Amino acid sequence: MGSYELGVIFALFSVFGTAGNRVLLSKPLTHVDSRFATYLASLVGVALLFAADALLGGITHMFSAPSWELILFCTVGVLNSGVSRLLLYVAIRHLGANQAETLQSTTALFAFVFAITLLHEGISIEVLAGGILIVIGSVIVEARLSADNRRGNPTVGVVSALLSSLVFALVLVLIKAGLVSGYSYISAAAISSIAALAFNTLLYNPKKLTSDLTTTPRSIIVSMVAASSLIALSQIFRFGAFSYASAVVVSAIISTSPVLVVALNQAIANTSEIVKPRTLLSVGLVVVGGMLVSYYSKIG
Repeated sequence: MGSYELGVIFALFSVFGTAGNRVLLSKPLTHVDSRFATYLASLVGVALLFAADALLGGITHMFSAPSWELILFCTVGVLNSGVSRLLLYVAIRHLGANQAETLQSTTALFAFVFAITLLHEGISIEVLAGGILIVIGSVIVEARLSADNRRGNPTVGVVSALLSSLVFALVLVLIKAGLVSGYSYISAAAISSIAALAFNTLLYNPKKLTSDLTTTPRSIIVSMVAASSLIALSQIFRFGAFSYASAVVVSAIISTSPVLVVALNQAIANTSEIVKPRTLLSVGLVVVGGMLVSYYSKIG
C-alpha cells in the first residue's frame, strides 16, 4: 500500500470520527455552553492522546522535539482545538450539525490558497472546479430554517462556521508543514492537545466544571464525552493522514464529512436537524467537489 492510499484511509477514518462528534453534539449544544463543551473535549483529548502516545512509546520523543516543532504544534492546538472548535460548536448551536458541517467544508477552498502560497502545492482547473462546487454547496445551506428550528441566530451561525473553516484551513497546512520532518504524528497531536487545554482554560473557568457536570442531564454528559472521544481519535487519524498525503488531498476528503453527518442524523431521527432538498443538494455539491479535488490532486 502506497503513501497516498494510506493517507486516504487515515483521512476517511478521521471523517467518521468527525461526523460522529457532530451528530452526538447536535442536541447537547442546544442545552450547554459551547465553552463548556470545548473545555470538556480538551480534557478528554489530553487523556486519550497522551495514552495513545505512551502506548506507542513516543512520550520521550515528544519532549525531545526541536523547539520550532513544539511551538508549531502548540499553535496548531490553540487554533484547531481552541479557536476553530469553539467557533464550530457555536455554529452547531445556532444552525445544527447538518448545516454547520456543510459550511465548514469551505475549508477545502481556504486550504487551496494556503497550500499554494505556503507549501507551493499545485492546483489544476479540475481542482479549482471542485472547490467552486464546494463553495456553491455551502452557499445554499438552509441557514435560516435550521436556525429557527433550534431557536438560534442564522447570522451568528453562518459567520461562526465560516470563521471556523478559515482557521481550520490554516491548521491543516500547519500540520502538514510540521510533519514534513518525519516527526511522530501521534506525539504532535498530543502536544497540540496540551496547548488547546491551556487556551480553553482561559475561556472557561475550571471551577465551574463540577457544577456544570452535576447540573447537566446524564444523557447529555454521556453524549458529550463520547463526542469528545471521537474527535480525539479523529485528530490522531487526521495528523496521520498528513504524514502520508498532501494537504490538498486530505482537506478535500475531510470536506466530504457532511454527507455522513446528514445520514447519521437521519438514521437516529434527530428532530433538531433540518433535512430539505436544498440540504441534500448542498451536501451533494460538497461531496462531488471534494471527490474532484481529491482525484485531480493525486494525479496533478
